[in-house]
Amino acid sequence: MTQADLEGRGGSGGARSRPSPEPGEGEWLIEQIVSAVKAGDDPQIRRLLTRLAAIADVPVLLELRQRLYDDRPG
Repeated sequence: MTQADLEGRGGSGGARSRPSPEPGEGEWLIEQIVSAVKAGDDPQIRRLLTRLAAIADVPVLLELRQRLYDDRPG
């Protein structure tokens, strides 16, 4: 393995591979984030978003957006 591979530049366009999420992990994290937002728990929101960022793809992020939109106060 070369230094470029270790730095994520080994022909992958600089993108590092994401860890494979456990089945249902994205959905679980979304539920937890929505709950933390309702509770106003900023530190928990940051922790959960950090975990989500490591596994999320576009559909998961769009689902989070929709859930937060649906659950906003009227």
